[in-house]
Amino acid sequence: MEGSFPLFFEDLSPCMYVASSLAEGGKLKAVGWLAWGHPYTHRQVQLQATRFGQLIRLLVDPWEPLYFMGSHECEFCPEEPLQDLEAYYRRHEIERDGLVVHFGANNLYVPADGCVYVAPSMIAHYVDVHSYEPPAVFWEAVMNCPEMGSETYRQALIVNGPANEDWVRAVQAG
Repeated sequence: MEGSFPLFFEDLSPCMYVASSLAEGGKLKAVGWLAWGHPYTHRQVQLQATRFGQLIRLLVDPWEPLYFMGSHECEFCPEEPLQDLEAYYRRHEIERDGLVVHFGANNLYVPADGCVYVAPSMIAHYVDVHSYEPPAVFWEAVMNCPEMGSETYRQALIVNGPANEDWVRAVQAG
């Protein structure tokens, strides 16, 4: 599959989907890049509404250093023929507490201690519908994440992310 890239990364592995070098990948850690045929951790207890609510808030308008064209379909859901564009958008959204998140096209960057977790927006769907349980360190970072787009958020990305000019420039421009 020359020219293509995998959409599966093991949790907490370098997220080479968005990193341009191994040095960057070490600071950008993948969470929630699930794919058919690869096992993942299933939630054993009821989903905590507080954690999921914070994840949804972060995904409403996530900061991204770059954008990819197109969207990703859930490989675990049965394929359904879509009648129109409105049905397509309904199939790719979650609504909670008055917030609407469109998933499948964006990525989420969550700063943590010494790294930045990178998750596809599909993570909300995986958690909600497929009982996916992200690593505890990711949930901790989600709960401690500064407000998306704030100066505190940008500084946390710079301090904990890759130590290169391209990353810093992207964060500062964001």
